[in-house]
Amino acid sequence: MPDPAGLPASGFAGQIATAIGTLGGGNAATVAAATKSAAQSDAAGVTPFSAFASDPATGLAEPRRGVPAEDGVVVPYGLFANRNAAATSSGETAGSWARDLLRGLASLAALTPAQATSPQDFRDLAAVIRNGLKSASAALADEAGALGLTEARLEDTRSRHAAVQTTVQSQLAGIQEVDLAAVLTRLKATETALQASYSAIGRLGSLSLAQFLR
Repeated sequence: MPDPAGLPASGFAGQIATAIGTLGGGNAATVAAATKSAAQSDAAGVTPFSAFASDPATGLAEPRRGVPAEDGVVVPYGLFANRNAAATSSGETAGSWARDLLRGLASLAALTPAQATSPQDFRDLAAVIRNGLKSASAALADEAGALGLTEARLEDTRSRHAAVQTTVQSQLAGIQEVDLAAVLTRLKATETALQASYSAIGRLGSLSLAQFLR
């Protein structure tokens, strides 16, 4: 969202305010549809989201980022500004929790005492706003849960990688960090034993049957 501070003056908020300003005479459903249309719009000058995020060829088609966790497994993470990542919005929704939240807040900001002069229309529109915010809350909770699961999986992967690293370092240390004095002592002992064995084998080869029987 390039200009969050300018959201109240954006085309998105302006369209919602204009629609709500016409509330009355039994047109609550029409007003609600107009606010949803404004929230769903990716048109320049209307959407509060960036041109990249709103372009079907770039941001709207961009996959979630992911991090390799093990061989052949990539764990997705992160959120999108104008669409859901792991959650699926349902009920009174413009398609994503972010759009639903902005739609609800912009609708509340546009309400004035003038809309209350049509009590039934006001109640109907208020129900739409309430249900839209409930949808945003539910989808946002799903996103939070998915991020928590991702965090747990990555933490488990980090722990396993740390254990493997410790094992490899221990094995490497057993090769690189040997005690040379101890190794030389073992080699000398082995050499002495081999020399004694070779000497004994040599003497056996020179024995005659008479010498062996003595």
